[in-house]
Amino acid sequence: MELELILNQMNLENIEGKIQSLSSVYEKTPSDIIKTGILTNIAFETLPNYKNYKYIISGITQARMIKGVHSSRNHINSQIDKILELYELNEINEDILDIASNLVIITFDDIFSNAGEKTKRNYLKALDDLDFLYINLKLAVKIIAETLRRNDIRLTNMTLQYVTDAIKREKNNIANEFIQAYGTGDEFQILEAKRNYHIKIENMLDNYFKKITYTHEDAQQIGEEGTIVKVLGEPFLNTITMILLHDINIKIKNNNGLQLNFNNMQSY
Repeated sequence: MELELILNQMNLENIEGKIQSLSSVYEKTPSDIIKTGILTNIAFETLPNYKNYKYIISGITQARMIKGVHSSRNHINSQIDKILELYELNEINEDILDIASNLVIITFDDIFSNAGEKTKRNYLKALDDLDFLYINLKLAVKIIAETLRRNDIRLTNMTLQYVTDAIKREKNNIANEFIQAYGTGDEFQILEAKRNYHIKIENMLDNYFKKITYTHEDAQQIGEEGTIVKVLGEPFLNTITMILLHDINIKIKNNNGLQLNFNNMQSY
């Protein structure tokens, strides 16, 4: 579903006015303004390690389903390799959010076609949980960003680039903070950790910026991306993201209708 169509369906005149203003100021299409907001939001939720993305299914398992496993004992098709075969790196970079959405879809398609029955059942049970799909989308964005940066590609979203680079360099420090926040197992502390994670990332970036030399152009772009998030507001961006995740859910179901119906029958 096109983002402009989603915006029209929501009928939010106030938000639409803000988007048009941002579009004029930054000379971007309304669709690109919204995508920038969503991607910047995701960038500030980038976690240190794949294992930190655990939700219903382990983060390591989710990452393996995207990146693949090549060993004599176990083989999982690499979906990121498929993306790299279909698109040039610069094409991927031009629309990271859409490519990440496609990466989630083809990963689920491969699971429902080729994975073991236990894995299929686990993913089937989790498919209608939009929070689980969001975890997968964030993982897909993280893996795409890491892949592009390994190939010395300057990301179109500069916040995502600096978060990706900073986590790579400061991984141990931020991982330790994250482990301390989550390690108690206390639900209240875990909730607080989630609420405070944006702040931790921002503080890490502030410290990171003090240690490195970065251009005025980069700083200006990061400022623009932050302004877009602030002006549109997290409630709106979260709503749009949930609609996109619902669209991903529908596409996965349409692609795998017979397989999903069979698995549903087998689960009874």
